[in-house]
Amino acid sequence: MKVRTRYEAPEETNIPGIIYLPSVPIVDTEVFEPCRLFDNLYFIGTRFIGTLVVTTREGLVLIDSMNCRRDVEEIIYPGLAKLGLDGEKILAVIITHGHFDHFGGAAAIQQRSGCQVVMSRRDEVFMQEPDNQVPEQFARDGVEYPQVTSHVEDGTELVFGGTGFRFSFTPGHTPGGISLVLPVYDQGEKHMVSIWGGINPPGDKSACRTYIDSAVHFQKFSREAGCDVEFSLHPFVDYSLEKMEKIRCRKKGAGHPLVIGPDGVSLFMEIVKVNAKQKLGTLL
Repeated sequence: MKVRTRYEAPEETNIPGIIYLPSVPIVDTEVFEPCRLFDNLYFIGTRFIGTLVVTTREGLVLIDSMNCRRDVEEIIYPGLAKLGLDGEKILAVIITHGHFDHFGGAAAIQQRSGCQVVMSRRDEVFMQEPDNQVPEQFARDGVEYPQVTSHVEDGTELVFGGTGFRFSFTPGHTPGGISLVLPVYDQGEKHMVSIWGGINPPGDKSACRTYIDSAVHFQKFSREAGCDVEFSLHPFVDYSLEKMEKIRCRKKGAGHPLVIGPDGVSLFMEIVKVNAKQKLGTLL
């Protein structure tokens, strides 16, 4: 499978169909056509970053919120409308960690919908720290911080509209990152999706060790939850861009491109660990 990028990943961190970890982040702001992934799960965003939309019997839950208010107004809400989803019925925004490309649009969504905002207590602080800088292209209109209404810890389970979200505390990428698992359905058949909250290992040696420990923990967490689907909010790192294109033209009865089985999910996390250990070896 050809990867559409100008970057080359080391062979040991590029397993076609599972994971692709380039040495340099791919910041591609081209809007990706909104896509229905499962009966109750959708993707809206760019080729670099997006939000996952979970439909429940009472409304929508968004996982991450892209970069800023402009993304909300120009990408997220138009994407919801295109998918036939009611943007006025957003119950919650879950923020996986305190980097701008994950929390940046949450305040605008919260102001419009009155929704809850969920993240870890540590990263609620981290996202507003002076050293956590936002690039000028996204900060020129002012950085907006949401009002966090619920904090989650390792093992927390929250239920929105009858759908359960189980959280794992996975610091390292940021001081208080979280990852999560939740049920999704394909033509009524249940699957469990694993969402690793921060794909890039940090440049600090201590934080990188923490990141590796978190990856070990979440690998086990996902296995015990029976996860057979993995999806990254940075969809270029796990072939999700290619898989979503396959979903659009999927024929009835064909296998689901995102269902990789428990071993596939575990392999994804294994390569996350390999990549972090490689980086740790370069740090002073």
